[in-house]
Amino acid sequence: MMKDRVLIIGATGYLGRRLVKTSLALGFPTYCLYRPEVASDAEKVQMLIEFKLQGAHLLKGSFEDHESLLSALKQVDVVISAVAGNHFRHAILEQLKLIKAIKEVGTIKRFFPSEFGMDVDRMEHAIDPGAYVFADKRVIRRAVEKENIPYTYVSANCCAGYFTASLVQVCNFMPPTDNVVIYGKGDKKCIWNDEDDMAMYTMMAVDDPRTLNKTLYIRPPGNIMTQMEVVKIWEKLIGKELKKTFLSQEEWLGTMDKVPRPVQIGVAHLYQIFFRGDLEFEIEGPHGVDSNDLYPEHKYVTVEEYLKRIWNDEDDMAMYTMMAVDDPRTLNKTLYIHPPGNIMTQMEVVKIWEKLIGKELKKIFLSQEEWLGTMDKVPRPVQIGVAHLYQIFFRGDLEFDIEGPHGVDSNDLYPEHKYVTVEEYLKRFA
Repeated sequence: MMKDRVLIIGATGYLGRRLVKTSLALGFPTYCLYRPEVASDAEKVQMLIEFKLQGAHLLKGSFEDHESLLSALKQVDVVISAVAGNHFRHAILEQLKLIKAIKEVGTIKRFFPSEFGMDVDRMEHAIDPGAYVFADKRVIRRAVEKENIPYTYVSANCCAGYFTASLVQVCNFMPPTDNVVIYGKGDKKCIWNDEDDMAMYTMMAVDDPRTLNKTLYIRPPGNIMTQMEVVKIWEKLIGKELKKTFLSQEEWLGTMDKVPRPVQIGVAHLYQIFFRGDLEFEIEGPHGVDSNDLYPEHKYVTVEEYLKRIWNDEDDMAMYTMMAVDDPRTLNKTLYIHPPGNIMTQMEVVKIWEKLIGKELKKIFLSQEEWLGTMDKVPRPVQIGVAHLYQIFFRGDLEFDIEGPHGVDSNDLYPEHKYVTVEEYLKRFA
């Protein structure tokens, strides 16, 4: 059965790029609408080219060009909008032009407007200046419903890259290692979602009749926790207790007039979540569905797994190098980074991967002559790589014992360092 053709608008954005990646991975014929002005942004152009190489179709168009919208919409079945709706750039109401075009075309099976945050219909009480973001999204919802366009609203709550990664420290995107600000008592429940999981749940809902004309709440049960619970996980990972500053509601709202307008909106939203507890509710009525009820088989990224990436992903080469900086044992010596558990053959690594994915790979064995024979068929930079791989995997030039007084082994010097094993590294991809 042919899968629905999916158009993603805002494909190079923070969430849009993940939606494209996931759509392609799930086998949806994927179309990306890009604005003409993107041509002046080298990074976004490269991203679009990568999407195309992976199988996506690129369509030029914009909300300002009605005919381009009609042309794009006639080629697809489902539309997912991921246009900016954040504190720094807000294009939510521009979707009214898209809704007009969808109505005119009349063949779109499902429209996902740009939401992916809190449920806006539950936020009519929100304080300014954060209220306008919710209000604009409600305008879009009512327009969709008025035109009888089939829809799914996605309430994905809190992006890990903004919330989990910083332990909710404003304008920071890495977790603190000394001091942390706690909102109130840190006891209000929040839903901490990895962005790739947001994309996955959204794409699984694309052709799911259970999500038609409903709000999909992305609420992985293991990620519904308080700020203090998340802080405790981080403290356990780093083996250190952070100094905590507890802010009262009055103190937090008192910071509002000391920060720029975009940050004020963030202050307002954090007030709703961590002081009022606006994410603490039960899904009621026929118009809301829970991601965990629909897709219990999806293995989502837990808060602990997310934070472990930040802690364990410290490159081991960098870690060993920095430990050697003031170590007299490495002075005028070569430091060999040889974690003992990572000294293995290519076949051993392949076996680990096969075990993780539960599947045996078909293997093509290249002889030394065949491998070197590829040299004149590839560009110069790749030739260098071919030569290096020859040294490693045919000659075995990494198979030697450290000898003499001028070489030291990282494992002898720093056995306490917990390095990332090959299996741990590969598990990230499984």
